Amino acid sequence: MAGAAAIFASCVQEAKPLASAVSVNKTELEFEAVDAPAQDVTVTADGDWFAVAPEWITVEPALGSGETQVKISVSPNLNGWKEINGPRNATVSFCYGTSDLCV
Repeated sequence: MAGAAAIFASCVQEAKPLASAVSVNKTELEFEAVDAPAQDVTVTADGDWFAVAPEWITVEPALGSGETQVKISVSPNLNGWKEINGPRNATVSFCYGTSDLCV
């Protein structure tokens, strides 16, 4: 069964950073193509942070402050015929501040 991976990164919001450091306890997750359970990561920051992800990845909560347990889930990886697609990869960025832009 084809899987999907999400790679995590952090970035800086230049305009008005509210945290000077954001870290995540896992740098890579792998999910099954269909019926994949959500996976937990811990985001740690010394201020406010927000997540940026493609539409097929859900991050809950998508913003927070300090240390927060975050659930990452993915939509099924199926084509129009309901067949499993090939692997897909993406990056979820956890950024400083509360803006919706990650520079």
